Amino acid sequence: MTTTSSPQDQKETLKDTPLSKLPFIRTRAILLWERCYAVFVPMLAIVITFLGLSLMGIWQLLPWWAHWLGLLTTFLALVTYVHWRPGSLSWPHREEIFRRLEKDNRLPSGTLLDQDDTPLGQDQNNSLWQLHLDRLQSISSNVQPNPPKASIDQTDPFSLRY
Repeated sequence: MTTTSSPQDQKETLKDTPLSKLPFIRTRAILLWERCYAVFVPMLAIVITFLGLSLMGIWQLLPWWAHWLGLLTTFLALVTYVHWRPGSLSWPHREEIFRRLEKDNRLPSGTLLDQDDTPLGQDQNNSLWQLHLDRLQSISSNVQPNPPKASIDQTDPFSLRY
């Protein structure tokens, strides 16, 4: 008696692959960290600049209106950055995670995402299709993400961070 596997059974077997375990979770965390870093570092730089001026005692040397002007400038800089910030804090999608893993491990494009494909008009148990899935599984069995790239080049076009 032969059993046929449905597309849901195929998806269930893909959930047991190493992709859904630690490398997948680590890559999602790395992508989220890079997005948070790019968004929050410029805001932190504005606050640190104000705190640095405060710790040096600049405000005691200036008249009261200059102190309020400094507070207002810092507040407006933060509000302006939040309104016009170049990055967004979106949750990394599955395709982005797969693309990042493929790029980090120098795999051909689509190697990881192709494991979710189904053959068009053919049986899932086709030996050629199973060979293709086994080959993709063997290629992608040892994927590991690279460390995060803490870069704010895109959010700092004038290189004010240096």
